[in-house]
Amino acid sequence: MMFTVQAEVAELISIEHPNVTHWKYMDELGKMYYALILEDRVLEQHHLAIYLCKKQWCAGYLLSSAFKAGRARRARAAERAAREVAADNEAGPVVHQDPPPAQGSEQVDDDNASTTSNIAE
Repeated sequence: MMFTVQAEVAELISIEHPNVTHWKYMDELGKMYYALILEDRVLEQHHLAIYLCKKQWCAGYLLSSAFKAGRARRARAAERAAREVAADNEAGPVVHQDPPPAQGSEQVDDDNASTTSNIAE
């Protein structure tokens, strides 16, 4: 799908420019560079000639939407993590208790009485 191509290029941008969170904050030369990368990859992988669009509007739109989707994905992940932390805090400390012994059963406290110690030597 073409979304994977635009997501790959958006990931490339986030690696090379970690402080850029919106497509509109990228400088014009950077926009042109990454739009050309996207246009080339879309042509190679999907045989779509988005490079014919004036002023690279298609590539710019695809990258802008990839940034928006990435921000939404990170926001959902942060909300999910906050809910899990809140649920853990509400549950309180976890207390592990051993189950009560069954009536009529023997309890052996000696480590030597395990089943492996019954092997003939």
